[in-house]
Amino acid sequence: MIESMNMTANPRLLKDVLTQYKSTFYALKELIDNSIQAKAKTIELNLIPSSCDKDSILYHPIDKIEVKDNGEGVPFSLFKDSIMQIATENKTEGQGVGRFGALQLGREMRIDTTGYDTSISKYTRTSIVITAENILSSKDLQEVKFPVDKEVLEKKKESGYKVTITDLYQNREEKI
Repeated sequence: MIESMNMTANPRLLKDVLTQYKSTFYALKELIDNSIQAKAKTIELNLIPSSCDKDSILYHPIDKIEVKDNGEGVPFSLFKDSIMQIATENKTEGQGVGRFGALQLGREMRIDTTGYDTSISKYTRTSIVITAENILSSKDLQEVKFPVDKEVLEKKKESGYKVTITDLYQNREEKI
């Protein structure tokens, strides 16, 4: 089921910390740190090459970056407060913007998360695609509608979180 959600932002942090990492390494480190904070026992970093032929002009040695964990995923009932709210104070040691480090690596990120939803006593899988264009072109981010895909899972599923980063800046001629 697709539902539309707006982002909310805590102004005290938004302008100072969104994609303000020292380097792309720090942005990637922040995504891994999020997995550690979610008590992940396994964290995968996947660098995925282009699916086209190596001789193609469209070929890139790294076409996608995935950070995937088996930590405490975010159930749908908490998605709006945990993911859609930027610059939160949900974590004692964080600023609530780490996931947006992905947008320093590429123009598009997809978040897929599976978590146990205590409000319905079932696991839910939730997905959203966020682009740099959505974030940067909006005068008021709170007015942008993001389609959020939600699925209630009938069978027990392992919790987890995955960020997939595409349209990498390194693969483009122009820089922003």
